[in-house]
Amino acid sequence: MRQLNARYYLFNYIDECHNKGFNWGRWDCLRFVDGAVKAQRGFGFAEDWFGSYTTARGAALNYAKITRHGIYNNIIEGLDDRLNRLRQAQIGSVVAVKSDGEVLGYSLGIKVDETCAFVGSENLVFLNLNNYISWSIE
Repeated sequence: MRQLNARYYLFNYIDECHNKGFNWGRWDCLRFVDGAVKAQRGFGFAEDWFGSYTTARGAALNYAKITRHGIYNNIIEGLDDRLNRLRQAQIGSVVAVKSDGEVLGYSLGIKVDETCAFVGSENLVFLNLNNYISWSIE
């Protein structure tokens, strides 16, 4: 039943998150996209990646644990392992865009219409992008 109403649950989730600003370990891009996936299909994909960090340095150390143990070389490989890559994003898809971020090197977001939603410093930011990697949540 949840998948039949996936867009409904996604848009409710986006509305609930709209005014939440970025906060390491509490509300960052990984937690946002995992929550969006969970809203749509009833379960997330990255809870075991979260860790307990509150700074960019802590997030980088947490992320290094995943890559250091040879699980994945980078976040893209991790997403490829847990989700199915798409040639073209669909509404509800997880997206990654290269960034100058100090932790992952990518910002993670969700395709919501012609735009993609990302966690910004004060609230969600909606960007119309042409160059990104995307994954299906199904």
